[in-house]
Amino acid sequence: PELGPNVHWLRPNLRDARMVVPDRPHSKQEQRQRIDRSRTFFVNSNADRLRGGSLQAKSGRRLLAIGDSVTFGWGVADEQSYPAQLEALLRGGGADVQVLNAGVPAQSLYGMATFLERKGPALELDGVLWTRRLQLNLPQPEQDYRRHLDAAQRALPGVPFMVLLPPISRFDPYGTEQYADEGAALRRVLELPVLELTDPLWAAQTGGASLQVGPQELVLTNEGQELVRVARSPHDLPQELYTLFDEDPALKEHLFFDSGHPDAEGFGVFVKAVAEQLEESGWMG
Repeated sequence: PELGPNVHWLRPNLRDARMVVPDRPHSKQEQRQRIDRSRTFFVNSNADRLRGGSLQAKSGRRLLAIGDSVTFGWGVADEQSYPAQLEALLRGGGADVQVLNAGVPAQSLYGMATFLERKGPALELDGVLWTRRLQLNLPQPEQDYRRHLDAAQRALPGVPFMVLLPPISRFDPYGTEQYADEGAALRRVLELPVLELTDPLWAAQTGGASLQVGPQELVLTNEGQELVRVARSPHDLPQELYTLFDEDPALKEHLFFDSGHPDAEGFGVFVKAVAEQLEESGWMG
């Protein structure tokens, strides 16, 4: 109720809340059934409903990472999430900085803007890492994105914003075809730095399972060896691919774990790219 209807927010003061999620590519339909291949992680939140420990008194710069499940750190421990890894990397380089995690699974652009309008001013922020891709199911996704981002910026006058586009897994056929156009479209309508994180993660992938996406078929390879070639489905991946992952627990995409979210190592690549962009943009000096 503090943020209004239809805005997700974490429960406050969670202590090692146990979450179990699929550990391989999966479909929404499958989640109604049992998925044997799963991973467990634990979540803490503070009284401000941010992921992580208690909010410490401000010292130096304070950045806020806000977004959906990628910012939250779906599938990884608190300290492995991208905001926590980014803070550790920047502090290791001598910066006096805090990076707060305001990521919430399934959070909308409206929810992100509303959070910053109602809660942002009290957090004494020195920068916002606005981390979300377009909501492509909307009639005018670029304009919708800009409208909510503009509202968030108005709520925090003088606070710099940076747009981060979370990385796309190779097991997201639609995303792999759309991500470059998505970034280009946002750069046309935004007057802010836009960092696409798909490219650095793909460049860092070595070995493991990979999916080559064609107009009519999908080719699954592992360590460069073709495993199966299947007709492309209109929505989810073909069932044959899910079955192969279930039959071989070692089959895994490098740097991602479920066709949508980076693993801890993937977030490490993620934060290095973000830290470089922060330095180039003059945020840390």
